Amino acid sequence: MRIRTVLCLLLASVLLVLCGCVGPAEVEYDPEAAAEMRNSRHLYLTVWSWQVASSQDARAYAQKAKECGFTAIDFAVLWSDFEPLKGHFHWKYLDETVKAFTDEGLKVSLQPLLWTKDLSWADELVLQKTAQGKIYEMEDRGSYLSFSDAATLSIVENTLQNFALHAVSTYGKDLTRWGVRLSCFGEFDYSVNEDLDYSEASIRGFYDYLREVYGSRQKVSDLRGLGASSEEEWNALPAEDVVDACYGDWRRYRQQCLSDVLDMMVNVYRSADPTVPILFSLGTYGNGMNTAYSGVVDLWSALEKHDVDIVGLSLCDGAQESMMLSLITCLTTKKISVEVDGAWALEEGRDVSSQVRLCGRYGVFSLSTANFTVEQLESHKQTLSGYPQSLATTQPLGDRDPTQGILILSNEIAAAHPPRSFDALYGDAWNLLSENGSRRVRFVTEAQIASGEISLEGVTTLYAGNINGSVEVSPALAKALADTQTTVRGDLSFVFLDGTSPEGELADALAQRVSAE
Repeated sequence: MRIRTVLCLLLASVLLVLCGCVGPAEVEYDPEAAAEMRNSRHLYLTVWSWQVASSQDARAYAQKAKECGFTAIDFAVLWSDFEPLKGHFHWKYLDETVKAFTDEGLKVSLQPLLWTKDLSWADELVLQKTAQGKIYEMEDRGSYLSFSDAATLSIVENTLQNFALHAVSTYGKDLTRWGVRLSCFGEFDYSVNEDLDYSEASIRGFYDYLREVYGSRQKVSDLRGLGASSEEEWNALPAEDVVDACYGDWRRYRQQCLSDVLDMMVNVYRSADPTVPILFSLGTYGNGMNTAYSGVVDLWSALEKHDVDIVGLSLCDGAQESMMLSLITCLTTKKISVEVDGAWALEEGRDVSSQVRLCGRYGVFSLSTANFTVEQLESHKQTLSGYPQSLATTQPLGDRDPTQGILILSNEIAAAHPPRSFDALYGDAWNLLSENGSRRVRFVTEAQIASGEISLEGVTTLYAGNINGSVEVSPALAKALADTQTTVRGDLSFVFLDGTSPEGELADALAQRVSAE
């Protein structure tokens, strides 16, 4: 999988050169400038490009934002607003809008929105599909890209290269950070009932992944009970049946796709200007609680193993804010940026200020809020002007006590048939361990345990999943659990991913770790 991705990206780079497209800029790295940018805190107003039709609109937003205490604009700009035709970039709108913001003394964070809304050439891209074979679309956002398709990834890479190089050369001194909002598998807040992506490119990639992991399709069929004894029988299987039988593998395959996309984005931005901080806010990773609930990604691997500076997090409606903030602060040492509810929440009487105060108590680095009109900024000016003081609150919650138990995030523990959602497990365990949110909870992930990069010494209880019966695990994770004094809460027995069972001393040690209480 990794080799194939690298080869695709190398081929894309060659094609860019042959087509005469712009290449990476030669930017001298200045450690002092980089440190200053990375330590610059801001209160952001998120502005979407469809909210500002002209530079006059942008100037009105900027003036009102300053009155409310904001110090920067997080500008999310639609793809169609700067690349109306494939490979043809028009920068006038973006330049005039950013200039209107910066003329008022505000800094700018830039995030291209790689949705197909108003994109006239969307039919030249491979798009995500539902299990029923229909292109997945969202009202007011359009469709989403299939990031399993090499040609589509090449187009995205070229787009981001041009965007980043233009931003650096035109408004570099005013940039505080940049990132991408690209919704790798839809937006989970909106597509939680869709299991994306079932495009032909995605399914081909998944089958290649299975062969790479297990050695042959026959072994996959035998382990997962698919009943396919020949290539013809395998090809006749409905893709949805294969995904259902291999759902744990499906999750890990999608995580690999996301990781490859993130690597590409980081490489593009670092090449353009290594001093500008990168905000990691891919929809699937950072979109409210659904990241953890869906179990698609191992958050520790995603957050710590990639060269990003800031982790973006949304506190969406219905999420347990304390749980999500505990989760992120446990799994990364990187700076945290939080986006809180917008004007609609305030107008519905919700106490958004409590979210802001909580962000301060968890040491959040920067804060943004979205979906305000200029008129709403004026009407909520008093509330918004209190955000900077709340964010600077210096009364942190108590330290996490590692002897009081850990909530483990399950990404690989149920390889064949994991639950489609972990919301009940995480919600119930969180409330128990945190005493309904009154104290902090320590989170770890299975990949973190298996890596050996975390000690479980002294831990008395580890919540490994509300899963009864046989649980498939990697040998590395099984040994890590067996070597600790940790009690695994749940009615569990262990089976390795290849279908064999732990034997001898390892089996005895694992049995001693399990408690059905």
